Amino acid sequence: MIITQPKIFISSTVLDLTNERAAAYNAVNKVGGFPIMSEKTMEAQSIDLLTAFLSKAMESDIYVLILGSRYGWQPEGKESITELEYQTARNQNIPVLVINTTYPKDALQKKFEGRVEANYFRKTVSDAFELGTELEKALKTKIDKKQDQYFNRTEPVYSNLVKIQFPSHLFIAYLEKDTLEMLYHCLTAENELKTGKAQAKISLTKDQKITLHHD
Repeated sequence: MIITQPKIFISSTVLDLTNERAAAYNAVNKVGGFPIMSEKTMEAQSIDLLTAFLSKAMESDIYVLILGSRYGWQPEGKESITELEYQTARNQNIPVLVINTTYPKDALQKKFEGRVEANYFRKTVSDAFELGTELEKALKTKIDKKQDQYFNRTEPVYSNLVKIQFPSHLFIAYLEKDTLEMLYHCLTAENELKTGKAQAKISLTKDQKITLHHD
């Protein structure tokens, strides 16, 4: 749930997309998000690289996939680290934004591109400048939508308090000392008041206090 600063995971190969990732970093900051990026904001951890990346993807509020030329490192000899991050975000039902590029792609990256496009509409850009502009717009739309859903939602309210019946009319009287004395002498110690289905008892004491007891 996005309420304060959303955590936005930027997923892509790194060495060949230096300018593009810098543009993504700036876009996230412009919309008030916190960019999760291995080269900028991830801290040192006492776990292996794959576990660290996937755990950060799992903790994010929005996942951004940038498809460049290279498929990238395959830590287990199968899916690339980027595709594993993508699968993690999908399995956790994290919102996914896809930015594709017009850059020539290797064979494995072309196949990955096809798998992604089967599930998500993607914006295609031709350079880092365009990427930053389009990502900023997409993030702002996604964040605004999530916040609107949160603040406009309605939820039932439950209470463990006892059920109380109130009379149909309530009256407030401001009494001076002489009036209180008169009431004390005129009223019995306890008088029943009935209004509709509600029933109450009024007690008047010599110290000028009137108390209402509900049955």
